[in-house]
Amino acid sequence: MTETEKKKVGSLWWGIPLTVIGASLIVHVFFNAAHLSDAARSWERIPCKVYKTELESHHGTRGGTSYTIDVRYRYVYEGREYEGDRTSVSRIVLNFNSRQEAQRHADSLRARGLCWVNPADPSESAVEMPDDGGLGGNTFLLLFGMVFGGAGVYLIYRHLQERRPPDAPWTDGDDSAGTP
Repeated sequence: MTETEKKKVGSLWWGIPLTVIGASLIVHVFFNAAHLSDAARSWERIPCKVYKTELESHHGTRGGTSYTIDVRYRYVYEGREYEGDRTSVSRIVLNFNSRQEAQRHADSLRARGLCWVNPADPSESAVEMPDDGGLGGNTFLLLFGMVFGGAGVYLIYRHLQERRPPDAPWTDGDDSAGTP
């Protein structure tokens, strides 16, 4: 196999996995958004008592610090008392770039005193319901999927173009092939 043939096959071997990874991420994001949309319609909003909002700091490799909120709350649903620790229905952890921003958000969770409960499983609850159907928290995954999928489709397209014989119609911009 010549070096040129190896390159042609290589673009296909890279293109297929990249396309599959990209498509999988995009499908995952939209199914997650659909799940959140269903949850938004079926979960019930009830009062709760947020008894703990603790900020946790996370240090990045480049020296930056981000913050997440560890939350604990109690609620009563249909006469039974439950305890929860889930911030969002989406299960995506909210990261804040500044301690003040994270503290304001934690204070608003405590002041709001509301949570959403899954009536099918009352032990499942969260103190936030995203307004965007879950797409906002998944923006990075969606962009990542689009970049990977796009690169994969491009590599497959390039592979197919390289396999066409040089005298095939429409390969060199000659769109008059096949017309009298």
